[in-house]
Amino acid sequence: MITFKTKIVAAVILAVIAGFLVTEASYQLFPTQEPPAKADTPVVLLMPVSSPNTTFNRAPLQLDVALSQYPSSNQAFNFNISQGETITVNVTLTSYSNQTQFTIPFYLSVGAFENQPFPKMVTTPPSPYPVLPWLDYNDSPNATNPFEAGFDSNPITLAPNESKIVFLTITASENAAPGVYTMLLGMGNWKETGLGGITFQITVLST
Repeated sequence: MITFKTKIVAAVILAVIAGFLVTEASYQLFPTQEPPAKADTPVVLLMPVSSPNTTFNRAPLQLDVALSQYPSSNQAFNFNISQGETITVNVTLTSYSNQTQFTIPFYLSVGAFENQPFPKMVTTPPSPYPVLPWLDYNDSPNATNPFEAGFDSNPITLAPNESKIVFLTITASENAAPGVYTMLLGMGNWKETGLGGITFQITVLST
């Protein structure tokens, strides 16, 4: 009788251990994946990334930048686009300066795809701003560009305390991989404005 009870207890203990091992293995093989955070607010890039031996004089922040898809819509930093589709993003810039006039060049690049680095230029800064302000930027020569884009005015000039809207037109390639792209809207004269650029997200939807 004692032997029978001992066998039952042993079987229960073995079942508990087996259950624990299966649960642990499942956790290791299939860990819980939390969805990536969405860019509900922009990442404001106050100055370019510098090498350790380079010193920059950071200017006070002199500009405000807001993005929206329609003139009457609220500010947004997430946009949806289908493969082969074209959207227009309104870029509203406002000068905080009471005295200085700014000339602002733009460029657009892809910084990441699905939270993985994917540095790819889409548009380049206009002349006379041929040098990218991001010293460690590495354009991927073998990566297919998922977008084409252009600005209706580039560069633009802002008088003191003036606001202007620039229209950024973005077209997704027919072969653009569906998913979330992190975009960098760069503004080349960061030494004057204190603003290197902002980031936003574009989600490509399959057709």
